[in-house]
Amino acid sequence: MKKNITIIAYMALICAVQVQAQMSVNAGYSSARIKANGQRVYWQSGVFGGLSYNVALGGKFGIAPGAYVNIAENSGTSNDGYTFTYTKYREISANIPLHLTFRIDLAEGASLYAFAGPELNCGISAQNSGYTASTFAKPTGGHQTHTYDYYNAASVGADDQLRRVNVSGMAGIGVRNRYSNFMLGVERTLMNCRASDAVNESYLRLFLGAGIMF
Repeated sequence: MKKNITIIAYMALICAVQVQAQMSVNAGYSSARIKANGQRVYWQSGVFGGLSYNVALGGKFGIAPGAYVNIAENSGTSNDGYTFTYTKYREISANIPLHLTFRIDLAEGASLYAFAGPELNCGISAQNSGYTASTFAKPTGGHQTHTYDYYNAASVGADDQLRRVNVSGMAGIGVRNRYSNFMLGVERTLMNCRASDAVNESYLRLFLGAGIMF
């Protein structure tokens, strides 16, 4: 009898958690302003995609752990009158957020919500590639001049090497119903992006995304 009661209580707990939790598959656009020693260096734009799990804590509060991949890049060109040079920087990172959420119910099944919390940022790759050609157009068959790995001090130098693991903070707002989710968020790094203290690099990143709820 006692064993049966334990089994029933365990099944009830599982059902309650399932009712109070939703998984969301999200994707969208990101744009970042990169600064070094307080001066803007360049802009990055890209896409992101991943999963989040929204768990109600009781009342209107909840937590939303998740994981997503962000791919961001920027490019530049130069021409000295004889040679066209094209450079492209691409950065890929895996990010693990843990957000506290607060919702305001709007209608049956729909709500406005706010979120904030830390994120663990893990760099996968950060490479700059350069090409040259004799015509002022993006080279399709040009000569590749270099490929720099910004996680490798031997490739870019100790002062320009990026920190592979970082911590950031993110906050934003969104609206969701039983089937979909829309969000707008801002992320700010909390640590120096460079591995060396010779240069203090930071970023402010904007996220605009949508998701499907399950």
